[in-house]
Amino acid sequence: MVGDVNGLLERALEAFGQHEEQRAMESLLLAWWESRSERLAALVERLSARIDAWPLPSRKRPSPPPFEDVPRDYFILMAYAREGNVDAVIRQLGMLGYGSPDPRLTPVLMELSRLPIGREGPIVQGLCGPLLFLKDPRTLELLRALSTSRHVEDEHADALKGLIEKMTAQPPPPLAEETQARVGALEAALDARASAEASSAPLREELLARVYSRPDDDDARLVLADHLLEHGDAAGEFIVLQCSPHSDEKRIWELQGHHRRTWEAPLGPYVRDGLTRFERGFPVAVRMNFDLFHSPAVLTPAGPAWGTVREISWSHTLTQAALVTSLEWLKSPYLRGVTATGNVHPEIARRLRDWTTR
Repeated sequence: MVGDVNGLLERALEAFGQHEEQRAMESLLLAWWESRSERLAALVERLSARIDAWPLPSRKRPSPPPFEDVPRDYFILMAYAREGNVDAVIRQLGMLGYGSPDPRLTPVLMELSRLPIGREGPIVQGLCGPLLFLKDPRTLELLRALSTSRHVEDEHADALKGLIEKMTAQPPPPLAEETQARVGALEAALDARASAEASSAPLREELLARVYSRPDDDDARLVLADHLLEHGDAAGEFIVLQCSPHSDEKRIWELQGHHRRTWEAPLGPYVRDGLTRFERGFPVAVRMNFDLFHSPAVLTPAGPAWGTVREISWSHTLTQAALVTSLEWLKSPYLRGVTATGNVHPEIARRLRDWTTR
């Protein structure tokens, strides 16, 4: 197991060094799966904050860490939980048992269990499946509480008790010295990159703002691309390739495969993964994430990154509640550049036409 973890960490460090942070995340998640190390879990959350940066909705106070940066499914789960939507939370919990166990899910489930909705019977029962799938030692106290809850069915209670017994008898071994050195190298690489980006952030933000405010100006994009290339950011190469009349389509697809989620992140949680079309280095057409428009609790205004978007479509027919939320969201001035719609409610199409004629 130690050899597997070390190999995965080496691959993560190599990918991070090449600015392929999504690939680094894949290796880190597998390394955590093998080790269940709390230090690796913290490293996963740090890297996740660079890839998926969507602020969770809050009511009367800011959302506490670590919920500032979480994957989109966890964002949706906690948004529904904060508004007390039991049916939606149960539905989201039922979708969390797929793929590889993810340490970013642990703080989400623990926070959910502490909310008022987390004390309701169906939610208590619904927490059991994801926790049994996750097998994270950090959830031991929560597992103990659930195993004795009157809301948990006998089958789940027995499985929880079995997991508790196994975790207690066989806790994850401490990381070997060689493994700790690799983790330290990744932590140092993250620190160094964050420091370098902080020093160049003012200029980068200024150049980005110029692109968002003048989306038809290729010169603004290429100036930004030069700056990004100087700092090893693959977005610079992507902009140059897509602005070139003789672009390398194979390389473009390769870059999108490695960085798509990072480049979609400035749009917030509203777009569906993998369906965004990029032109000249920036999003131009998006498919909206239908689930987020059922509730005002998840609504945050569209930001400047939407300035390059020209086409919006929805994946499903909107309910009346989702339509109302969508129309509120569409008030953002950053959506005035949208000139094409697909599969949208007529009222949404009318609202967008109104923006473009002002």
